[in-house]
Amino acid sequence: GVKRLLTTDELADLHAGVAPESVAPDLYRDISIDYDRFWKEYLDQLKLTDPAKAEAYAIADKAMMKSGRGVTKPLVMKVPYGAGMARLKAEMFEQLTARNRLQLKEQGIDPKDFMDVHWDAMNNALETGLKTQFEFREWMRGFGDIYKNAPAIDSIKRKRLKVKSPFGGISDFTVFATSTEQLFGKIDAKRVPDIKAPIRRESKGRKLRKDGTRGPQQYTYTADDSRYVNTELTAMGPNDPKTRELLEADIEAGKVAKDLDLQAVDGKMLKEFALGGENDMYGGLAPNATHNIDAGFLQKLVIEADKIGIPVMVVHDAFFIRPTDIDAFRQLAGTTFQDMHNGYNLRKEMIDSLSDATGLSQDVIIKRIEDHLKDKMPTADDAI
Repeated sequence: GVKRLLTTDELADLHAGVAPESVAPDLYRDISIDYDRFWKEYLDQLKLTDPAKAEAYAIADKAMMKSGRGVTKPLVMKVPYGAGMARLKAEMFEQLTARNRLQLKEQGIDPKDFMDVHWDAMNNALETGLKTQFEFREWMRGFGDIYKNAPAIDSIKRKRLKVKSPFGGISDFTVFATSTEQLFGKIDAKRVPDIKAPIRRESKGRKLRKDGTRGPQQYTYTADDSRYVNTELTAMGPNDPKTRELLEADIEAGKVAKDLDLQAVDGKMLKEFALGGENDMYGGLAPNATHNIDAGFLQKLVIEADKIGIPVMVVHDAFFIRPTDIDAFRQLAGTTFQDMHNGYNLRKEMIDSLSDATGLSQDVIIKRIEDHLKDKMPTADDAI
């Protein structure tokens, strides 16, 4: 059945002749609708067993909780980027301020219980509407594990992870581990411009005048050497003592190859395992892949608009065009988006890239990713 009325933008697209299949659904709005529906269903059930509590929850919800895409967008957009449900739940709980928690307690409502049932409604909405996004997240995790574990499990010397972009270029998804080095030194004052050299003033005392009285205070001025600190990020190498120290536990656990030259790529260590922490290179695979496609679409759209004489100015994902070009540009955006995806398969390009970087066949890679998906899907309650 019909889920909701068309938005203003969707109506404009319809009148402009944009094919429905060329328009991406508004996931943020759809999830917010499901969220509200699941919350209402909970309150309806609660009314049957505890009408007073249901009324208190409804009043508190109206006074303290937000709804709409403003609530769902920060959560939905993090799912394909790898965020686990525990993280999403914690972020949703942040809606409730300290003042709100105090107010709930004064009303006899446990803030945790109140937010737990809100999260249940949101969790149901996410699992109902984001199956594709959860699969994309797990696909990227499975993909990253193959590249990450290739040295220790397959004894493979990896190459850089370079993926063909939709605009014809190459995007390098490899991220190297770095360490901070500081160099301290000084420069002779004679080599430093007078205006920058630190000046030291020393007292020479007072001279006696001819009449025996003391004259004004006199000083000598000396230019001191200029001291400097130079901070640099340097790539960590397999032979650096710090590298082996940080990776010792992972080596003993069999996660990292004992031969760190095998673990390195182009003679440098990657931002992975203990060298990556929570912000390793694999957490960036999904965002980088997504922004890679966004950039390709943006470039193709500007090129196609130029062909038909529509001037376009862009800032990130915002388009600035003349009001008279809006209808034509809407239609062009839809067809360009569809054409780009018809001619570009992100998963195929990433599998080809991984095969080239590791030497593993496409069939082996696909089999391992499928095994990972079978293990992780369709449940989506794992923590990142």
